Amino acid sequence: MYRGQLVVLRGENFENCPALSDCAAVADITKIDVNAADYGQVRSLGGNQVRFGLDYGWWARNRSQFYAVIDQHVAWAKANHLWMIPVMFAPPGGSSGGFGGQGGFWGSAANQQALTNFWVDFATRYANEPTMAGYDIFNEPSPPTAAAWSAWAQATSNAIWAADSHHFVALQESSADWNLPNVSGARILWSSHCNGAAVGTNGCNYPGSNPQAPAKRPFWIGEVGSTYPNLASVPGNVASFNRDGVSWTHYDFRHGCGAPNCWGLFQNWNAGDYSSPWTAMINPISAAMAGSVRP
Repeated sequence: MYRGQLVVLRGENFENCPALSDCAAVADITKIDVNAADYGQVRSLGGNQVRFGLDYGWWARNRSQFYAVIDQHVAWAKANHLWMIPVMFAPPGGSSGGFGGQGGFWGSAANQQALTNFWVDFATRYANEPTMAGYDIFNEPSPPTAAAWSAWAQATSNAIWAADSHHFVALQESSADWNLPNVSGARILWSSHCNGAAVGTNGCNYPGSNPQAPAKRPFWIGEVGSTYPNLASVPGNVASFNRDGVSWTHYDFRHGCGAPNCWGLFQNWNAGDYSSPWTAMINPISAAMAGSVRP
């Protein structure tokens, strides 16, 4: 709820791929490929939220630079009446960017604690920032067991809530059992992803007993998308989410086109560049964002 209105989050992923170690091999915060104009573009499309990709290496290498950059993006989001949900794409120990390549994280207690420490520091800084909606603490977790994900997610959520009583923690299903973690708390946004498939089918199943409906609420599809030129089931999926009161974030706002990875509404890596639009995808996404409640 926001000022008495029921909120369904609808927006765009700013993955920041060129700046991420799981995507460009080297974590470099100066390579983020979105700017002030891109926040304005999300607003003009009708969205109310941006899912903003993070790399642990940005913070670990230069904390002052990290927060200077994030503060600027928060200001741009605020100026355009958008909420932000930062998401950790590249944790300490590494990730493939998806459900894999995470052995260096799950095999290291030190790396797990390091990421918890990061989120406590981040939540402490933004505890009173209304532009932050919440924190998506781990993208597409691939733990050795479901219990490992549940244990880390509970401990980290508790640590975040101790530092910040105002924001939610988004918790995704893991590849260990394709289900949500066993975590309790008053400020949880349950989450999964839906790419290239129809709701209720492999690739877009809701976790839990019913693949066609969320077993827990509130629920957020943190990524819903397909690769150019195939619209796949995306228009029908976002209509389904709107009908069922499920929040969603399209994947991806900007993505350089190199088959088979042409995900972007705008298919380049250049901040503020709208010269290569995927109009056939932009139109249904924008239509589905209409009427979004904004901060």
